[in-house]
Amino acid sequence: MIRVRMEYILIAVAVFAAAVASGIESNFYYDESCSKAEGNCVLEKECPHPVDNHYKSLCPGQKDAVCCKHFPREKLNCFQLHNECQESCPEQLDLGRKGCQKGTCCVLI
Repeated sequence: MIRVRMEYILIAVAVFAAAVASGIESNFYYDESCSKAEGNCVLEKECPHPVDNHYKSLCPGQKDAVCCKHFPREKLNCFQLHNECQESCPEQLDLGRKGCQKGTCCVLI
C-alpha cells in the first residue's frame, strides 16, 4: 500500500516537472477510477462537453481535475496516457507526446 502511494507521489512530481518545463496547462496524471469510466483527468474548462457531477469526483487527490469522458487522445500529455518520459528512446517506441522535458521523449510502458 505504501509502495503504491509512493509511486503515485513520484508520478505526480514527474507530471508537475514536465508540465512546468513544457508549458502545458492540464498536467494531471492517469487515474484508474477515471479510466474505468472511459475518461481522462483534465481541467473542467478543457473538457469539450459538460461534466456530470459523478465524473467530478473520479480524479481524487488531483486539485481541480475532473474526469472527462471521450477527451481527444491527441491532446493528452505523456503522463495522462500512463506512459513515461525517458532520456533514450528507440524510435519505434517514441510516441511524440507533449509533457516531457527537453531532451527526453515519451515512451509506451
